[in-house]
Amino acid sequence: MFRTVRIRTRWRTRCGRADLDALAPQLEAARTEVLDDVKLWNEGGKVPTEKDPLDAGFLELPERLLSEYRSKGDASELGRIITCGNRLAEAVDRVVVLGIGGSYMGARALMEGIDHPFHNELPRSQRNGRPRLYFEGNNVDNDAAQGLLDILGRDQKATGVDDSWGITVISKSGGTLETAVAFRTFLAALRASCGGDAKRVADLVVPVTGESGKLFDLATALGCEEMFHIPDGVGGRFSVLTAVGLLPAAILGLDVVALLEGAAAMNERFRTKKPGDNPVLDYVGVCHLMEKDHGALIRVLSVWDKGLEALGLWYDQLLSESLGKHEKGATPLTVVNTRDLHSRGQQHQEGRRDKLITNLIVEGHQRDAIAVGKSDFNQDQLNTLADKTVPDVLSAAIQGTNKAYADDKRPTTNLRITHSDESAVGQLFQMFMLATVVEGRLIGISPYGQPGVEAYKKNMNAILRATSMAIELTWLGHGSWSIATGKHTVLLDPFFDDSPTSPVKADDVEADFILVSHGHFDHVSDVVKIAQRTGAMVISNFEVCQWFGNKGVENTHAQNIGGAFQHPFGNVKMTIAHHSSSMPDGSYGGDPAGFLLDLDGNTIYFACDTALFADMELIGSAGIDLAIVPIGDNFTMGPADSVQAVKLIKPKRVAPAHYNTWPPIEQDAKAWSRQISDKTDAEPIVLERQMYRCGRVPAVGLLMALLCVAPLVVADEEWPQFRGPTGQGIADAHDLPVTFGSEKNVAWKVPIEGTGWSSPVIDGNQIWLTTSTDEGHSLRAICVDRSSGKIVHDVEVFAPADPPEINAKNSYASPTPVVNDGRLFVHYGTLGTACIDCETGEVLWRNTEVQLDHKEGPGSSPVLFEDLVIVNCDGMDVQSVVAFDQSDGSIAWQSTRPGPLDPNPDFRKAYCTPLVVEIDSKPQLVSPGASRVISYDPRSGDMLWQVDYDGFSNVPCPVWGENLLYVCTGFMKPKLLAIRPDGLGNVTDSHVEWDFTAGVPNNPSPLLVEGLLYMVSDSGVATCLDAVTGKVQWKERLGGNYSASPLWADGRIYIGSENGQVSVIAPGDTFERLALNELDGRIMASPVAVGRELYIRTDGALYRFEKPLTTAAN
Repeated sequence: MFRTVRIRTRWRTRCGRADLDALAPQLEAARTEVLDDVKLWNEGGKVPTEKDPLDAGFLELPERLLSEYRSKGDASELGRIITCGNRLAEAVDRVVVLGIGGSYMGARALMEGIDHPFHNELPRSQRNGRPRLYFEGNNVDNDAAQGLLDILGRDQKATGVDDSWGITVISKSGGTLETAVAFRTFLAALRASCGGDAKRVADLVVPVTGESGKLFDLATALGCEEMFHIPDGVGGRFSVLTAVGLLPAAILGLDVVALLEGAAAMNERFRTKKPGDNPVLDYVGVCHLMEKDHGALIRVLSVWDKGLEALGLWYDQLLSESLGKHEKGATPLTVVNTRDLHSRGQQHQEGRRDKLITNLIVEGHQRDAIAVGKSDFNQDQLNTLADKTVPDVLSAAIQGTNKAYADDKRPTTNLRITHSDESAVGQLFQMFMLATVVEGRLIGISPYGQPGVEAYKKNMNAILRATSMAIELTWLGHGSWSIATGKHTVLLDPFFDDSPTSPVKADDVEADFILVSHGHFDHVSDVVKIAQRTGAMVISNFEVCQWFGNKGVENTHAQNIGGAFQHPFGNVKMTIAHHSSSMPDGSYGGDPAGFLLDLDGNTIYFACDTALFADMELIGSAGIDLAIVPIGDNFTMGPADSVQAVKLIKPKRVAPAHYNTWPPIEQDAKAWSRQISDKTDAEPIVLERQMYRCGRVPAVGLLMALLCVAPLVVADEEWPQFRGPTGQGIADAHDLPVTFGSEKNVAWKVPIEGTGWSSPVIDGNQIWLTTSTDEGHSLRAICVDRSSGKIVHDVEVFAPADPPEINAKNSYASPTPVVNDGRLFVHYGTLGTACIDCETGEVLWRNTEVQLDHKEGPGSSPVLFEDLVIVNCDGMDVQSVVAFDQSDGSIAWQSTRPGPLDPNPDFRKAYCTPLVVEIDSKPQLVSPGASRVISYDPRSGDMLWQVDYDGFSNVPCPVWGENLLYVCTGFMKPKLLAIRPDGLGNVTDSHVEWDFTAGVPNNPSPLLVEGLLYMVSDSGVATCLDAVTGKVQWKERLGGNYSASPLWADGRIYIGSENGQVSVIAPGDTFERLALNELDGRIMASPVAVGRELYIRTDGALYRFEKPLTTAAN
């Protein structure tokens, strides 16, 4: 039984029931519009301009969170919030909640309205073991922040729970300056409290933020154990019933389920009850009529319980930001009585008649009533009230005040709740939010958005920028940089729209100046577009400036090698660079250059595209604060030469550039960083995350041949091929562990000698995988006993005398084998294909006829169809699909891919695996390659259809469902194509239903589950799309780099990263990470699940994870 909010209009002489009845049709129409807003939001339809933004998502939050909690328990969003609150409560004695506006006011209202009024002053034992809660970041107050730091124990290392503390930082965008400054301040203090233990800090910081933005990036960089997201469609002031308010409430031990149940009960009354029995509509009706007809422009919320003052202040913000627009909207004012009867009471009783006073009255009390009592000292003459209690005195004050107002015809409205508990407060929160949006629709004002608030933020930031020459450098991929000086934005060599790794598009980039080092296409491709749109000045040598002038760029400044010029943003000197030079059309581009910048005393050297040269020592004599050097090799100097360059330049800090854009310039930046640290005095900075203060770079997709094979029908609890029985990452497993690690839920762990990125395959009690030892001179197949983890067979399949060089991050044993009917088929690319008897380990046949130049090493895995073993063979020199006879390894057919082929052999290679699907009762072999995907008849190798695209070095497997094939196009601006596979010939223009470009992986394969398509990019951005329409459902940065493909098993998605972390994600149209598990070693192979077992191969071992069987389970 829910306690209800009751509303009664006290002043009836000028605004009575008849007036409300007349307004009822308009109130109901406004309610309908509010509910239609929710429907429009849920459907994802086009939002009319006048309703944008449409933050209607708050309305159904209580029901959604409760429903998910009842079905998923601790794995739900609410379950995670409760668990996190309990974890923090056990770990610390104080929690600092950082936020401003709606990001903290609701949480404070919950604490003060429901919890003990002096919670923070009680000893821990009387707080039920719950932490004290302090609120900061809601103002710019130096002394207040210093005072709280004193309480926390400035620079004092915590030694136990009683002197430990944590942070909950709340900001949807992460860009609100007050909160951001506070977080930086208190984070530094927390680090000191944790003794510099980064893991401990990450455990004690819980961010509540959006699914992207500055706080999200900062939390990811810190490695925060838990992070909660403010859902899209829920504005800050409407977010109290998200983790914004629920997490602090859970930390205090409040009943957040009852809080949401109260809100849901108010929703039900709002939706179903007519005016007269609908608290929301009745309250709106009284407020609206009093303002419109009687000039009550000030709304006084008179709370008769000190604990509800914070709720009143929260409502002040809600009403002000929602309706204070277009010179409309009442002015809210919260007072606490009887306290404020002795201050504002005079104005309310005899002042202007421009107020509506709403009394918020708590009829009961949570603690024993205090009696006035009889005393021997009766000088106060209170013995006559000896039988009265404090609640009696308060009741008399309420009645007396209301009578005084009524006698003078001062309008009042009463809101009554029986108790100030979770259910009632939940109802109040939801009632006020619903009333606010209904009133907005009633008076024709959008209740969402707060454009006026942005004015002060813009001015404040401008003033701060004008008084501080802070310089931000952002790596935008390849050789492109953005330099923000606070007054100007300078771009270097913009290459975005055609770059496979750029995190931005040219249309999204602003610039005041553009530095161009030379004329190659990958340094100038977006100059014209940006310069013409922004009016930016292009600074380069004479020939480059003249070329852009002929292209319509009006604002250029020509310099030459050795020359310097003082530009508005700083001094620019052009230095020599040893490189070739031509414009994209082949015309002469003058001498290539580097740039030496003096920005307000900060000296930055961009070496740009260059070889190592001795005069770098002269450049270094300028005293370089930061040097940017290329490390990609092939087109510029590589890692070794760049280390020598740093020795000559002697900068304080150095960052790498011009690498990992394409396979020819793939490099391990972390290895380079270690060399810099070991061999020079410079501090290396590798920018691998989205921009913080110093920069951002997407992790670039490197060739990891973790590929897929075609679907087969197999017995239960078998995993015959890469990505399982269907070839698409779907496992029929159950009761899998959600949390695991190197020491947790480990059934066994077996070391695997050598290097191999192939995934394990399972046949009965055998687990097979491949590896290479002796630097590729021994290619092996290993069989592990599934029960014990012991190695049964270790078979040397090939022993090449001179294995070709491969990419440093690839292996000679990357293709995953396939097992069927007691035989294992292994493939090592150009080094050979073979068949092994699973029982004896005997090699039954070998075939080395198919020779090709992989360049990066083998990738494509074998796929079985009827009596054939089929493999993609796409090298720089040979591009074909080959079918071997399973019985003896002879070639049954070989189909050469049709042209035209790219003139650059590097752009002809691919590493994808075909997928066998059945379309209209006929089999198709869908085989992506460079420049096109082709469907073949798997029996004959005859081509059925093709779709052309730009791309090469394809790795991700295609997936099939919803009558569509989903194909990733590979490097060079990867796309995801949704293709109808029922055509003939070239169907590029007719059968591509939709395409998608943001966050498309170069290595991991997509995953299709129940109409939703999941994928994770190489740089760790996970995306969920509607498989039919391609519409984004959610996008989330997981952190880390990825090559392995995701697995769906036991109703969850498992995704392993190259740094050894495994995220467990709840499938659905909203993002929820259930767990983040850590393993020793890198994860390049994709996870496998059968029965109750989860198998994960790292670079050094194979793990079997399994929950222990309990007695009850047995």
